[in-house]
Amino acid sequence: MYSKFDFLSIESTFTFTLTNINGFKKKRKKYASGRVLVSTPRQPGQYNFSLAEAGKICTHCEKDFKSLWNLKRHLEEYHHIHEILSNVEAYVGAALQNQLNMDQSNKDSISKNEIFESDLDEDITEFNVIDSDVSDTEISDESENENDNGKNGNFADLDTGNYLYEAILSSMTTSAESISLSVEEDVNVFANGVLSFENLESFVPKNYPFKNLQTMIMLALIDGDNDMLSRRIIKKILFAMNLVLKLQEEAINTKIPFTLPRFDALLNFQKRKKSTMLVFKSKIVKFDLSDGTQMEVCFNLPSEHLKLLAANPKTSKKIFLLPDRTPDQAVCLQQGEKWRTHPLFQRPMWTIDNIDFWHGDVVKLKADQNNVCFLIESFHTIKNSYIFCCGYNIWSSGAGKFGIEITCSDIPIERLDSVLPTPSSSLCYSISPTTVSSLISLHSSLLGISHFMRRHVSEEHRVQSNHRLFYRVAISPISLFTDDTSGNTTVQSNPYECGIRKKKGVTGASMLPTIVKDVQLMEGGILMYSHEYKEFILAYAPLVWIEADMPCHSMLCDILGPTSLYPCRICYVELQRKVENLKDEDYYTKRHKNRTKQHYIAAAPSLDKLIVIPDISLIYDKHTAEFLRFKNTITHILLDLQSFDPLQDTPVEILHVILLGIAEYLINDLVNSVLVKKDELRQLMGYLKNYEQSKGMSQKFTRLLSGCGSYLGRDYKCLIQILLVILVIKFTGNPVLKNITPCFIQLGQLCSLVFVRAIESDLETYIHEVDTAVKGLIKQLLVYDKNCELNGHNPYTSKLKAQLLTHLPDNIRRFGTPLHFEMEKGEQFNKHIREHLFHTNKLNTSKDIGLKFAKQTMMRHILDGGSWPIENGLRLSCGKGVKAYIDNTASVHKFWNSLFGGSREFADNNNDGSIVNSELCDDTFALFMLMHSGSQTIHPIIGKVSSF
Repeated sequence: MYSKFDFLSIESTFTFTLTNINGFKKKRKKYASGRVLVSTPRQPGQYNFSLAEAGKICTHCEKDFKSLWNLKRHLEEYHHIHEILSNVEAYVGAALQNQLNMDQSNKDSISKNEIFESDLDEDITEFNVIDSDVSDTEISDESENENDNGKNGNFADLDTGNYLYEAILSSMTTSAESISLSVEEDVNVFANGVLSFENLESFVPKNYPFKNLQTMIMLALIDGDNDMLSRRIIKKILFAMNLVLKLQEEAINTKIPFTLPRFDALLNFQKRKKSTMLVFKSKIVKFDLSDGTQMEVCFNLPSEHLKLLAANPKTSKKIFLLPDRTPDQAVCLQQGEKWRTHPLFQRPMWTIDNIDFWHGDVVKLKADQNNVCFLIESFHTIKNSYIFCCGYNIWSSGAGKFGIEITCSDIPIERLDSVLPTPSSSLCYSISPTTVSSLISLHSSLLGISHFMRRHVSEEHRVQSNHRLFYRVAISPISLFTDDTSGNTTVQSNPYECGIRKKKGVTGASMLPTIVKDVQLMEGGILMYSHEYKEFILAYAPLVWIEADMPCHSMLCDILGPTSLYPCRICYVELQRKVENLKDEDYYTKRHKNRTKQHYIAAAPSLDKLIVIPDISLIYDKHTAEFLRFKNTITHILLDLQSFDPLQDTPVEILHVILLGIAEYLINDLVNSVLVKKDELRQLMGYLKNYEQSKGMSQKFTRLLSGCGSYLGRDYKCLIQILLVILVIKFTGNPVLKNITPCFIQLGQLCSLVFVRAIESDLETYIHEVDTAVKGLIKQLLVYDKNCELNGHNPYTSKLKAQLLTHLPDNIRRFGTPLHFEMEKGEQFNKHIREHLFHTNKLNTSKDIGLKFAKQTMMRHILDGGSWPIENGLRLSCGKGVKAYIDNTASVHKFWNSLFGGSREFADNNNDGSIVNSELCDDTFALFMLMHSGSQTIHPIIGKVSSF
């Protein structure tokens, strides 16, 4: 007998009906599209296997056959058509169509009570029920009557191309046409007809169970072995294959040879002399290890990156920026105090109408009197758009004398007309509204000393530079980031720093001399081709800051760790760890004596650290470098940089100081020690879950409080925004929270100030508010420390992370808002380094990672349209075919997103950019300001947003 699967497998090839054993016919259903109508059995329990005989006529000789198999053999023997059954159906298609038309015309002649819709899914159980009241003879007789009357069922839907179906159809047709067989014999014949085929595989589709061969190959690639492929990589592979297949199709149509690159040409092209691919100029340095062996370290130096950026059409206009002197504002790095005032950051020249105006030039002004001219000092912008020239007005007298104003003035560059001869210093005076004096030193240097960035154009570059005498100057400050990561999936072991394994006396600090030499080279100016100016320019790249966590900052500044007596790299504050040694709040909130670069330089050459640091008055009257926790390591080479100051250019980093510092301390205390009752912790977690539906937060807090020990910075960032609100509203009056809740309130106030990207106005007011919030937090932490009853509690006030917050206002004034110098974005880059480490043999990680990043950089440079030098001083860029493909491809956006890192955006998770232009959502709270209040006083209002 046949199983249920046998009937399900042939559902699309034939239908059957069965009447109710009591003689009642099934309720008539609505006909579904594609269903086949069959005649109603005349006796209860009778099976109707009447099969269609349509489509069995040869279209060549019009001979009729009883089965399609006979027709197939006839076509092969007499008409010499050796095709598969699917082609045989092409011959019988017309006959099938005729039969369908006949069936449609006969529908009206059949009684509605005699028509059923065959539904295999519903009737499969009924089909297995045999009516014992109906004899075999009755079934046989009924079949004979139906055959005699020519009332076989109509099965017109035969165009299947299924070998197994055709075999079953042929066998069942033979059984239905034989009036002498009983039902059991019909079933036996049906079974023998199927089981008689020795090779069942011949009836299975040729690519079964795969849809096609390409699917089989791709599934073998993904699931064939233990080599893991992520969803992101699989999508990139499929996308790249589609692009390659389209290129192959175009090559066939245009009759162009099409070949795929060899494996070696993809991975090792940088080693092949005949390769035309551009190769990044990495530097290999060998280090001696403590065991007598050597290790090679690969450097992709900043200067080489800067050369590529300058020659790239997409970046050349973005990297060379002028200082911005918009007053009382902090919206970009150019508005920071260092960028506005440091000599290496000031642009000494500007070109207008192909005329170079330089620092120290005396310039005639447009639309001014003949007795007034202008002495240029530098160039800057206002509001990041309008370019101004900073300098001093010069008044000339009739006696050939010149008076230079002491007060500096800013004029638009559009007023500069032409360069005048520089007057002699002996004829010039410095003047103010009330006094006239000899030249001050600043005026004297402007008139008599050529600017250090002014360099004559060499002969080889004279033609490209339009025969100008001096190179154009552009300034592109850089920042450095350093951190350690792990070579494993966990960050707890196998540490790597700057891509090299920390072992055998070699660490990330060992790379500093090579990097510092390169930065020194950029501080002195390097020649590079500029795509913006289409000529060689003199580029300067001073150092803005170095981003790192606290231990790494201490190492870079040659200061002992955070647990030492004087751990601060910025000032000489003494921090003791015991509660009984805590001082008053003024000591922790006031400014202490600062370390200076001169102190660091004085301590650097002393190997025993017994040298006395000058100008220091501390208790115990000990001024030695050793007592002040200076140490001597290789990192003192950073002091050779003109643009680096250890105490000012290692800014306080809010990710580790606030989120992974104060916030982590307080949340761990709250969860592990303060809320000791499980009901309270469960209640708090319930309130936190309610915020998952909030529309006012771009990120949701979905972690469990019990896992607070493994939180990341983003978890603390989400939690600190809602936790203090819950503690104040839902846990009011809880005695166990009376000491820690005020700490959360002060911490929330500080976080609301520092996690902003730009300050449009009132910068000094903002800095004052930050300073006040820091002092309020430290004072409240001191109260918490003195009243804390937790066992083994270490006071948070005397921790270095709390003390560093007092220097945050100075960092904001020097660089802008704290989000500019936080290292969250740099931390996220660790995942890319760690993934590269996973796919190396760990023997030379620096070279492997450096080579990978170098190839990425060059690939982007080529496809961005950047140029590179070749022999004879010429420059090349990618060919027209590459440019046309990039410009004309319909999916260019998807091309960049899929193949150039768009699927993994390299950005922080502050989401401050999306909040500025977003609309207010319903059921959220916002701060409103009444603009027209009549007689009422204008004041801010906090209200709930509603569209009704």
